[in-house]
Amino acid sequence: SKQGQLAEASSIWQGILDNPKQKKFHKEALFSLAELNFEQKEYDLAIPLYRRFLSKYKKDSKAGSVQMQIAESFWLKEEYENAGKAYAEVKNYTKERELTYRAEFKAGQAAYQLGKITEGMAIYQRLAENAGYYSHLAEIKLQLAQGLLASGQADQALKLNQEVIETYPKTTYSAQGYYQQGIIHQDYKEDLKTAKELFDKAKDEKAGSDYSKKALEKSADITKLEEYRKVL
Repeated sequence: SKQGQLAEASSIWQGILDNPKQKKFHKEALFSLAELNFEQKEYDLAIPLYRRFLSKYKKDSKAGSVQMQIAESFWLKEEYENAGKAYAEVKNYTKERELTYRAEFKAGQAAYQLGKITEGMAIYQRLAENAGYYSHLAEIKLQLAQGLLASGQADQALKLNQEVIETYPKTTYSAQGYYQQGIIHQDYKEDLKTAKELFDKAKDEKAGSDYSKKALEKSADITKLEEYRKVL
């Protein structure tokens, strides 16, 4: 069984770690054991193993990804305070631009989850102003739009989503843009007709994308609601 194989792999790595004669394999064993626990969603076991890796091998080329895994573990445990702190530390362990970007991006999302909208927006503003991250501008703007909406600036949010829709047509970004527009019309403008049109656009904008699926559900919900209203 898969569980049996995992238990076996786990005990092999642990055996190597416990054996001083196997020192040259300790680094690989520690990393593999941590990853194994992470994949099994055993985050409370994975985190201390990743931390032990970092305390011993801070200069290793994997150190940045290991710190990222610590942050992801907290994120998946929905411990957003710890996740945010851990994402913010990734840059201390790596020079990789993409990894640093992804960690900063997630730190912003962690701030939003905690209701720290101003803090989250400051992170995205900083990312937006970094020329090195120009290729990520669409997803940064979509996050800024979410922040604007959460801080009561719905019209500003509409404008920013619209920019993304027009600049990046037929992409996952424009699909998310239409979806976010739909949410604003549904929840803030209470205009279900326009909301449904926007959800339908999101649905067709980039087939198979996450937001296309979410939009399909939202559109169907509005249709159901309208049918109930006819009955009432």
